[in-house]
Amino acid sequence: MQNTLPSSLRPFLLLWAGQALSVLGGAVSYAAASMWLATIYFPLPADKPALASALTWLSLSYALPGILATPFAGVLADRYPRGAVMRLADLCSGVFCGLVALLAFADALTLPLLYLLIALTAVSASIHGAALWGAYVLLVPEKHLTRANALMGSLWTGAGLVAPGLALLLLARGEGLGLAFGLDAASFFVAALTLLLVRVPPTPKRETPPEAGLWAEASAGWHFLRVRPALLVTFLTFAALNFAAAPLAPLEPLLVREGLAADLSGREMTVAAALALIGTVTSVGGLLGSALMTVWGGVKRGRGWLIFGCAP
Repeated sequence: MQNTLPSSLRPFLLLWAGQALSVLGGAVSYAAASMWLATIYFPLPADKPALASALTWLSLSYALPGILATPFAGVLADRYPRGAVMRLADLCSGVFCGLVALLAFADALTLPLLYLLIALTAVSASIHGAALWGAYVLLVPEKHLTRANALMGSLWTGAGLVAPGLALLLLARGEGLGLAFGLDAASFFVAALTLLLVRVPPTPKRETPPEAGLWAEASAGWHFLRVRPALLVTFLTFAALNFAAAPLAPLEPLLVREGLAADLSGREMTVAAALALIGTVTSVGGLLGSALMTVWGGVKRGRGWLIFGCAP
């Protein structure tokens, strides 16, 4: 019974459940958008350059605005109650995704509008993420933080396991893209409602005074990293790994559609089905790792070596 999750984790598990639904909705909408571009919007071999550009812009719309907003998102998450920040961010993301769904259903969705609304969602998601990562550590006893971190990691791997298949099923319908973003919007609204049931402890006092301004507080965050070499090296390592993996998102649909065309034809498999299968298989390993860490709890010492050893 020593490895079972204690009752002190119940508020965190409620928070986790609501966010799991939201993350799943986001994974479904992204997978559906990628499949939609590769199989419906640009279906012809002659569309390859346009598809490559569209997939690149789609990936940038999800990633770049969130990265640029992150330093200021952390400041906002420190200045205001984190539960309220998460609820507001979820509601904003739900509105943006709902607009994509409405435009898709009305056959009025253009690629620039899609990129813009996704970019706005990425900004609100960045603010939500900063509040979330700062909030759940206040809900979990320190001795169970490794298990909690593993469960948080399982949000994305678990979503990646299920989302491609759901996106494939939705795209089988004529209005699949609208349905995907509609479900994503609904998941954000449900996550916001779930947060009403979780009391997030007050944010600890900061060293930087609130009147210092957004830029000063954002700079203080970088100073916090610079004076802690171990944390800075860990941060730079994960940044490098994410940077190296980032090109896979726009390249994968192209590689599958163009490079595996003959093999897919011989197996009577569609491009969308192949993308769904690859996405699902890729997530299996991550989900198993999260499950192992949740049950095991991790090592007490030498965690840095474990991180760098598993990274390759």
